[in-house]
Amino acid sequence: MVSQLTYRRIIEACGAFSDDDVKKEACKAGLNQMSSEIGDFDTYNVYDTCADDQQPPVTLADYNRLLSNKTVVLLDEDYSHLPHPQIGGALNDYTCGGERASSAWLKQQNVANALHVKLGTKGMHYTWGPSEVSGDLRPLYKSLASKYRMLIYSGDTDGCVPEWGTEEWVRELGFGVKSPWRPWKAPLTKGAQPQRAGYVIEYDTNGFKLVTIQGAGHMVPTYKPNFALTMITNFLKNEEF
Repeated sequence: MVSQLTYRRIIEACGAFSDDDVKKEACKAGLNQMSSEIGDFDTYNVYDTCADDQQPPVTLADYNRLLSNKTVVLLDEDYSHLPHPQIGGALNDYTCGGERASSAWLKQQNVANALHVKLGTKGMHYTWGPSEVSGDLRPLYKSLASKYRMLIYSGDTDGCVPEWGTEEWVRELGFGVKSPWRPWKAPLTKGAQPQRAGYVIEYDTNGFKLVTIQGAGHMVPTYKPNFALTMITNFLKNEEF
């Protein structure tokens, strides 16, 4: 999404991307240039083509907020659910308009009653920042994976929680590899022939797996519903991928 020259400039200027590194003028200038080159996009699916119909665009202010270590409350009104002429299709096998429709449906009082929730409640709290601020959950995951059968999955077009980072923290749990990185298959639609759906690596602790889903953003069932169904079915049945 950025030129190789800009990427190289950022790597050279920002070092390890520590709190001090990102405050350097050269690093901030490189990040600003990156933001300008990328333009607006959906951070939850970088190849999304539904524009404002899905999520608000990411701006430079969003990048600065990510670096501020401040707690942010996300409310429903923070998101943009505007009509868009591209209703009817998107790059990732789903129909545009789903988030607007879901939001309108969930705001209905009879739906809230059926779900036993209250309308108008506050949004989720997020603490942005490095692990010293937001917390390091790797020890918890290592403990849980040693006791229970677990699967971690990640869509490979998610820019908010990139697959690269997920793969890194899973590897850093320190488990031995039982079955190395390989493709796994699933039908794109019901009844279709299986095709590559992503990649999987299995560790030697209680069948612990990392599974990637090709072409899926943050909310995997939204973008690749049949891949997601196959993955969860295989996991519940404890079948091989």
